[in-house]
Amino acid sequence: MSIRPSVLFACAALVASASLFAFARPEPAPTPVAGWEYLIVRGGVDIAASPKDQDAQVAGMQGTLNNLGNEGWELAAVQGQFAVLKRPR
Repeated sequence: MSIRPSVLFACAALVASASLFAFARPEPAPTPVAGWEYLIVRGGVDIAASPKDQDAQVAGMQGTLNNLGNEGWELAAVQGQFAVLKRPR
């Protein structure tokens, strides 16, 4: 019983094409590193200032925090006059 050369050639071509396909596939993209990005903001109200100046300082802090919130930052902690904000990377 002999195998025809055309059958052997077809099998070899099939194995070769499967091997080329397996090695020619692009490498999968690396998965992004999950985690947090942090920002420290200094704030505070000068209690020695007049009430009008204190109101202006509070309004300025609110504006800054609203802008940071629009950029995806959220409050993580408060330490004295420093606020720590975080957002996903």
